Amino acid sequence: MGRPLEVEPASDDLPLENATRSIVVWGPNGSPGKSTLALNLADALAKQGLQVLLLDTDLVSPSLAVQLGVEDQASGISAACKLAREANLDAAQLQRIVVKVSSGSTSFALLPGITGASRWPEITPSAIESILRVSAGIFDVAIFDSASSLEPALRTDAAALSRNELTRHLLASADHALAVAGCDAVSMQRMLRQINDVQKFRAGLPLALVVNRVRDTAFGANPEKQVSQLFAQLAKIEPSYFLYEDSLGHDASLRNGLPVRLAKRRSPYLKGVNLVAAGLQG
Repeated sequence: MGRPLEVEPASDDLPLENATRSIVVWGPNGSPGKSTLALNLADALAKQGLQVLLLDTDLVSPSLAVQLGVEDQASGISAACKLAREANLDAAQLQRIVVKVSSGSTSFALLPGITGASRWPEITPSAIESILRVSAGIFDVAIFDSASSLEPALRTDAAALSRNELTRHLLASADHALAVAGCDAVSMQRMLRQINDVQKFRAGLPLALVVNRVRDTAFGANPEKQVSQLFAQLAKIEPSYFLYEDSLGHDASLRNGLPVRLAKRRSPYLKGVNLVAAGLQG
């Protein structure tokens, strides 16, 4: 990954040509659509021919397994982190643990999230970095669906780090970061309250603001212009991408456990996702 947050001893960096490129998808509390974007971005990049690893690192409300209809989560991210902590994780073990998600003629790999709220101390930044090192040569891209909270709190006697440290680490170290806000007054206010903190974590690393669920009924004519002006004025940042509302496509996606691309053709939402994928490749 890029620039590690100094929360645990840093390990030796991989040669740049062998490293798995990392993308963190973050959004404030309130379900702005970050998990749905992470899932469909994994599908879009896989369709481009990349080997993609999607990791559910939301230690509060993991949802990717549910969205994709994955029933057996026993060998998910907890198992990978356990092997990493024991220095027993290798390429063969990682390929055994991941869940293969078939999406038409392509596929991507999923590491489902924790199966119980009390298991969050198992998922540490150092274990995640070990997973990334092992993924080199297997996966071109790793996409992290992160939790929302950023404050350094929620410690336990059994955990050396706080529950939110992984999110902070991912935001500070991933090669690319996407900050997702819903296109409504409440969601945008939540983003405005935290975007400065996210920008500080990134400290010069790429950060793209994504506005999700765009619809004319929320802002009237030309919502992209109005939302861009709002963020430029109040946060000195403008959205890089707009994802348009497609409730029918998302309902079909959840109902069938599929990416939106396979659940509904010609989805307006996918046009935006494909632009995000193209931008990350550029």
